[in-house]
Amino acid sequence: MLPNFESAYILRRLCRKTANLLLLGSFLSVALFSSAQEVTIQEYPTPNGATPDDITVGPDRALWFTAPGAFQEIGRMATDGTGTMYPLPDLCCPTWITTGPDGALWFTVSNKIGRMTTRGVVERYYTLPDSPGDIVAGPDGAIWFTELNAGKIGRITTSGSISEYPLQASFGGGTGGIAVGPDKALWFTEFGHVGRMTTAGAVTHFPVPGSGPGHGITSGSDGRVWFVYYPDSTIGAITSNGRLTEYHFPGPRPVTSINLLGITSGPDGALWFTEIDANRVGRITTAGEITEYDLSIPDSSPAFITTGPDGAVRFTAGQSNWLGRIVLPHYVTTTTLASNPNPSIYGQRITLTAQVSSLGPNTPTGSVSFDRYKMEAISLWRLFRSMRVVLLR
Repeated sequence: MLPNFESAYILRRLCRKTANLLLLGSFLSVALFSSAQEVTIQEYPTPNGATPDDITVGPDRALWFTAPGAFQEIGRMATDGTGTMYPLPDLCCPTWITTGPDGALWFTVSNKIGRMTTRGVVERYYTLPDSPGDIVAGPDGAIWFTELNAGKIGRITTSGSISEYPLQASFGGGTGGIAVGPDKALWFTEFGHVGRMTTAGAVTHFPVPGSGPGHGITSGSDGRVWFVYYPDSTIGAITSNGRLTEYHFPGPRPVTSINLLGITSGPDGALWFTEIDANRVGRITTAGEITEYDLSIPDSSPAFITTGPDGAVRFTAGQSNWLGRIVLPHYVTTTTLASNPNPSIYGQRITLTAQVSSLGPNTPTGSVSFDRYKMEAISLWRLFRSMRVVLLR
């Protein structure tokens, strides 16, 4: 039996995803993010009116998505909105998709997993014992997937070797989304729990109160795993040792008026998610501050979401047959670098301090890192140049 969040979504479908600045010869790297909440949402219609579902960034830096509606296709859309559809003859319901470590697209369809090149050619299918759910490229060079009814996590190598890892049957047997965590383990949602599995197959189950987790799960910039509840209006974040924090939506509202589905880590360090029934997308900071954005097209049903190759957040809108693009604001910043002591000689220990200031209305947050080896190379080059000056005199 499917858990409630999966069966409800499958029934719905059948019925109707910074500014990087390099300074001083590239040895200083500054990653800055604005805390601004203003965004621009753009809509890109799918080719031939296909119904988009899951979405991923392909190895060719395009957006690839499944289209399980009337046409049964896999779609490709460039960042400028131009797209192509690739039909899957005689197969039903392409659902989830990911980019594999071999430079191909891997997707689920019926009781199979398919492999497609970036030219749109399906090279092979692999038949599974049960219907696959979500799918992700693992840290071990294999593809990992959930099995909707069997209560198992599956693994398939790029050459087609399949392994299965059973879970506890007492949890109801249903699994949902899967993602690679900050700890390089596989994290997945299941009925009433969030699970963690090592690439060796060792499993830990963490109970989740209330309605339990929904489908969406992702790795956050803060070292925690983030997931959505279904149908409760709640987002959860869990550490690798199972410490759970819940973030509730502000204001009184029916818990089923939102129905969270997809979630992804954004380029601004926050988490972005979809509200399939509320016709909104949203943003939650790692501190739990939530902002929601209404979509301009009614009843769009935003579903799955990812960070695109262009620094924008991308999502599918199945009922309106378009892909959304969330453009994040960028503000001009100035960065100054101080050295202590100054001047210094080669081989002397120094302290570098970077000060970042925003020319916009918000305070930039992020990190500053230094590459010691590039700094040494630059210092040697400057020493060599000064020696040449002396010799030429």
